[in-house]
Amino acid sequence: MSFWRIFHNLIRHDDTPDEVQRATYACEWLSENGIRLRKICSPQQTEIISCIGQFWFKQKTAPSYKILRETLERNSIVMGVVDVIAEYESEEGLQLHGLSDLGQLLTDFQEEWKRERLAGVIKTVRAINNSSWTDPTSKKVHSGASDALKYLLQQIETGVIMTNNQSLSGALNDMAGEIMSIYEKNKADRMAGSIRIMTGIAAIDICVPIKRGDCVGVLGYAGQRKSTLCRTFAYNAAVQGFNVLHVTLEQTYDEERIIYALIHSADKRFASYGIQPTKKRFDDGLLTTEEEKFLKEVVLPDLEQNLLGRLIIRQPTDGSSWSNIKMMAEMTNQTTPLDMLFVDYLTITATASTYDSKAEMEMNIKDAKQTALQFDNGRSIVFLTPIQGNRKGYDEAKDTGGVWDITGINQYSEFDKSFDTIFTTFLGDALPGDVGNQMAVSTVKTRRCPPMPLTNLAVDVDVGRVGDMEGSSGEGSTYDELATIKEQHLRTEENAVPFD
Repeated sequence: MSFWRIFHNLIRHDDTPDEVQRATYACEWLSENGIRLRKICSPQQTEIISCIGQFWFKQKTAPSYKILRETLERNSIVMGVVDVIAEYESEEGLQLHGLSDLGQLLTDFQEEWKRERLAGVIKTVRAINNSSWTDPTSKKVHSGASDALKYLLQQIETGVIMTNNQSLSGALNDMAGEIMSIYEKNKADRMAGSIRIMTGIAAIDICVPIKRGDCVGVLGYAGQRKSTLCRTFAYNAAVQGFNVLHVTLEQTYDEERIIYALIHSADKRFASYGIQPTKKRFDDGLLTTEEEKFLKEVVLPDLEQNLLGRLIIRQPTDGSSWSNIKMMAEMTNQTTPLDMLFVDYLTITATASTYDSKAEMEMNIKDAKQTALQFDNGRSIVFLTPIQGNRKGYDEAKDTGGVWDITGINQYSEFDKSFDTIFTTFLGDALPGDVGNQMAVSTVKTRRCPPMPLTNLAVDVDVGRVGDMEGSSGEGSTYDELATIKEQHLRTEENAVPFD
């Protein structure tokens, strides 16, 4: 069994310096991957892994099998854990692996776990289809082909096949090792530059941290470039190496990929060419020969070779309900582990209710937060969507120079309750200068940091991209300056004054 192949590498087999070092490295690997591992473990296996983590945290060395078993026999209150760990003694052919191989062992274990869960779902579907099956929780009897199909779709939509329904609970005083494992993972993510997903706009990144598990909205009135700002966030996340799924409900797949290509063409690395195709000239078939050559020979090859992450665009063709979009994200995640889900817009997804579609949409907004937190066995994801503002909120923003109030959210108050960060956009006569080329951005809600002050950003309306105003750090940058923006953001975070 794959669990024992991993377990065999996490314990110390003798006291030689080489073995102590190997086991120590393996426990450090566990501290970074323990959350993923526990999500696919039984309660007994989770207890075994937690015991190893706590021992390593306290002793800074891996336990031997004998010490680990004695500790579990003496302290564990999880039923059956001693019987489970005894299975290890009968396993044959187990090998010690290098640190680089442990990731593959975990992948093998995940695949084994998925096969077992899928086999269980298929067995139940066959029972419903061929005769009947009684739900042990609700005691409801399911039978026939229609019930079988509903059951299968429910398991997919709720993530039962692809995620673990294991209870996320436990006594706090038993979690010291696990808490430090999370911290060790945060340190590793920080070193790898993945603890935050940067928007690529320095004025925002310095003020507002965004991380997996966050629901992020962009509030504005019609035509206020909400989707433009979201699209900039998504593109810059992919530039950093994060994987993004953009589900488009307002525009076509072709329109979106053209916009992203034009956004890429505006990268400052290409400034020396002195060429900038526009969306209008592209749509009208009026690009110059130089612009055509620039796109074909420079921009698109660079986009293909140098975009570090994957930016996946999908236009639903078989239903635009929130449940279908979640299933689409789960399926995509099987081949491309996602870091961000951008839905343009969540509130125009289809609803099933004829009489109370507003209540159903409020539930979808609330569920979006749970999806962000629980996605991919708890690895989490950033959820991003524009939010429609009402006319009253826009008129009030005009009187305040572009500052929105949270009451400006149109119709759905659940955004205020469930979302972690809500940015606002404003274009209009209240802004100084050429208002066609700038927008005012601020926040009406931030869960983990002080509000972002009203800040003017540059808008390239020809390609649909937002950046810092000229003269500020990170202006218009996607590759060369993004690392500098990250460092500036981290330094600001380290020196930040605590707030209540």
